[in-house]
Amino acid sequence: MMSADRDLGSNQSEGSDRSLAIKVAVILLAALAIMFAPVPVDLKLAKTAATAMVGKGIAVTGNSVISHVSKCDANPVPLAAMIGPSAGRRSFDISYPGQSMPEGLNFGRIALSNRRAEAVVVFVSLAQIISGGQPDLRTQSFFRLAGGNLAVNDLGPRLRALDPIAAKLPHQLDGFEYHGVRYPPYNKLKTQYLLPERLAQGCPETIGVNRAFIEALYWNNYLNGPLIASYVDDLHKLSQSAARSGKPVMFVLLPIDFEDIRTLNPELMRNIAARRDELLRLARGRIEFHDLTEAVPAQGFADRWCGCGHLQESGRKIVADRVAQMLAAR
Repeated sequence: MMSADRDLGSNQSEGSDRSLAIKVAVILLAALAIMFAPVPVDLKLAKTAATAMVGKGIAVTGNSVISHVSKCDANPVPLAAMIGPSAGRRSFDISYPGQSMPEGLNFGRIALSNRRAEAVVVFVSLAQIISGGQPDLRTQSFFRLAGGNLAVNDLGPRLRALDPIAAKLPHQLDGFEYHGVRYPPYNKLKTQYLLPERLAQGCPETIGVNRAFIEALYWNNYLNGPLIASYVDDLHKLSQSAARSGKPVMFVLLPIDFEDIRTLNPELMRNIAARRDELLRLARGRIEFHDLTEAVPAQGFADRWCGCGHLQESGRKIVADRVAQMLAAR
């Protein structure tokens, strides 16, 4: 009987290995198809998906906050690498700067199918929930294959509308107007406004120089558009996938520098907090957000002039320890 049990266990293990090999092969084939597509596409998507399929430990997905370190840090270890040691486990990073909500959703879904992944931490910025746009057709098709039936992967509306193959960028990058001032598209914004702020920064970092611009940037990042309810629907699907897989998934709302925003404009701070509360109400009863939006003081933020939520070492330590505590409680 014991021999039969061992044989059964061996067969199950071999079956899991074969299943994993097939999934990885599919990802690699999709990557090759993308490489030789007539129009180039960023291969970081396929590489990150492959990491999600084979990484071991706690999978961590999110935007630039996850990988950013400050020039003022004594210990420049990114947040993704802090989480594993804080939790007493390994972790692997499936984040990258500029990662959109659809991309993070898909990488989280892929990681849940990885038998080596012990848990998935999906970091969500409030800014991502209002940032729309649409990937190009090849990228969306790739995610439909790799991530499954999420709403962000639905090709039907695009095909029915005869949408073009090219991507549509979030409208926040198109330029915006705030308090009577017209700010240029992001490519010009970087050199005209962001670069002078970066060059003016020393250590310790401060809120910046052009306070009117920085206030406008916070408004554009967090309030210039409605919440996208379908993203919450897909987070709910991700939660259901986690329940079926038996692996924990955590949705963590990233810190917001409310302390600095209050000094810029108290009403803006209240409006951003109200938008956060709107998201929590929309998610109630469907998914559990671990709300860390007010967990970090102003001194724990890096690049405070960019309104992007980057964290200094002390801020990353707060977030990593809180995530480790929440994982231990599950």
